[in-house]
Amino acid sequence: MESICFAILIGISVDFVIHFSHAYTSLPGTVSKEKRTKHALVYMGPSILAAAVTTVAGALIMFACTITFFTRFAQILFFAIVQSLLGSFVGFLTMTDSIGPSAPTYFFDKLEEKCSRQDDDSIRTSEHGGDEDKGGNISDPTKSSTEAAQATATNQPALLWPPDMSLVSDEISV
Repeated sequence: MESICFAILIGISVDFVIHFSHAYTSLPGTVSKEKRTKHALVYMGPSILAAAVTTVAGALIMFACTITFFTRFAQILFFAIVQSLLGSFVGFLTMTDSIGPSAPTYFFDKLEEKCSRQDDDSIRTSEHGGDEDKGGNISDPTKSSTEAAQATATNQPALLWPPDMSLVSDEISV
């Protein structure tokens, strides 16, 4: 019984905090931590409370069972939900409001900006007659460098994959 409860309770214990942290980081750019915490509480709080209520309702129904496994599991589930609610609404949101970052996705935003800049540079290079394929594409050796550059400029990679499925026999059909 302990192994079943342990596997289930790991997911239940972190579920609410993960949802709050996703809502906290979903605001783009640099926004104050107070606004991020309020956004997480307003937009994710009702859903988390609804999930907790329905899970507790299921646990309350299992309390009435005569099978020992279900009553013990109901106890563990009930206390896990109560602990998760307190940990997420009180503990996690208090921490985000007091020491949370105001730009939690700064690193990834900069990385995305740098990658999109490199893509723009490679497109400009291929538009101006560059023979190299700087777009990260695997060029088809049967195509000329001009065709590969045109494919890169139109955001259509000159790949050997996927293979031409017209060569596959019709006998394989199910």
